[in-house]
Amino acid sequence: MSPLPRVFLDVAIGRAPIGRITIELRSDVCPKTCENFRALCTGERGRSTLSNAPLTFRASTFHRVIPNFMLQGGDFTNHDGTGGESVYGETFEDENFTLRHRGAGTVSMANAGPNTNGSQFFICTADTPWLDGKHCVFGFVVEGMDVVRKIESRGSKSGKTREPIKIVDCGEIPQELIDAKELTEDARALLKREVDERALADKEAREVGGENADVASARRLRESAEEAEREAKRASESRGAVDVDANAGNPTAGMSAKQRKLFELRLKLNEGRKKNQAAVVDEKKRVDAPEEYEKAQKRRALEASKKSQQDNLVKQGIDPKAVHLTATIEQANRKKAKKQQNDPNDAALYSAARQHATYERERGFLNPTLTQEEYERQKETVPDFYRSADSIYHTSNKPTQEAIDRLAQNVQESQRKKLEARSKREAKAISKLDGINIRNERHNAMLAKSYDKYSKEIKANLERGTALPEN
Repeated sequence: MSPLPRVFLDVAIGRAPIGRITIELRSDVCPKTCENFRALCTGERGRSTLSNAPLTFRASTFHRVIPNFMLQGGDFTNHDGTGGESVYGETFEDENFTLRHRGAGTVSMANAGPNTNGSQFFICTADTPWLDGKHCVFGFVVEGMDVVRKIESRGSKSGKTREPIKIVDCGEIPQELIDAKELTEDARALLKREVDERALADKEAREVGGENADVASARRLRESAEEAEREAKRASESRGAVDVDANAGNPTAGMSAKQRKLFELRLKLNEGRKKNQAAVVDEKKRVDAPEEYEKAQKRRALEASKKSQQDNLVKQGIDPKAVHLTATIEQANRKKAKKQQNDPNDAALYSAARQHATYERERGFLNPTLTQEEYERQKETVPDFYRSADSIYHTSNKPTQEAIDRLAQNVQESQRKKLEARSKREAKAISKLDGINIRNERHNAMLAKSYDKYSKEIKANLERGTALPEN
């Protein structure tokens, strides 16, 4: 016989998560009421045809909390006790009153009279026998009564809460985690981890970009704290153990061949589902932000390449920090030449080598190569070819028209090249312009230099959902 279904409610007071409430549903006594509550926890029915609101407790509140009495919630439409609806329609009839309000932890349906059950429910924090025969009891809290008491402490006699108390997440606990009694402790832990990862992947694929950053951060902090607590518990148990079982680390120890095969198939299905959901999330990120996605891909490829190089060095017995000692002379020369070429500040502008190169370039423009015929012709046509002392100090030099034309052509060519270079610089500057004018652009550049690294980190944290809550 399969065990009774269980659902969970993850609750936060303000922005601080306080824990999980696990409820066992008595589907053997009132199946219709339990199915209504289970479907509202999973959100599998989509949106309501009446109000178009999502049929789920997720993001709803405990709107009424009275100490020593009960906590009431489930109004996911108005959040004040005046709304809500069932998965069967606006309301449905009372199923039965077999179960009693026997004490703290009893979960029962709230109503406005006979046969007016919707989505609102309440959790008793004390004995409430006067409610028997009026409200349908359908479940009991099996884990998380400490969370119920924390919520109760935020209530008042009027029912108004001192802080918003929200259900940040809810769902159904998979049956394989409840009825897998034949599995070992290690197998159950491994299977639970697989199911948790699958649920997280499903949620991220369904709500990429839709989850509040603070809620996501709080959820991840809570999950990491729970994982650390479980690891510490396992470590303490392993230290206190005296007898060491040879199969303690094998999850399939003690299983039959059929059970082992079923367990392996479950793991393979979970692995395939995780990969599919990861691919969906990756494609969603690529479509929504292609530029940032491309940068992230390049960064991951670079990190993978560096890690591969380090792994190869470790295999060869070489310290990754001393990799420069393994470089050849050709590699060292190439690296040095590349470093010399990259001179962003023109530090060698006035070096002897740079000045000599400039002289050679300009000398090529000023002293064109002459043929023997041109040389003889200039001797005959230029009167001052053989200069005297007077020709240097007096204006006796009379250049030929050909020389004048050549000078004019050289000047025009030089101006044309300068204009082309200026146009290229201006086009490049305009392509990077992010301000309304030059002054605004410089101001933006100064701000980017000082704050870009912080704003990028904040943006990345918000997108990943790892930003810390304010309190």
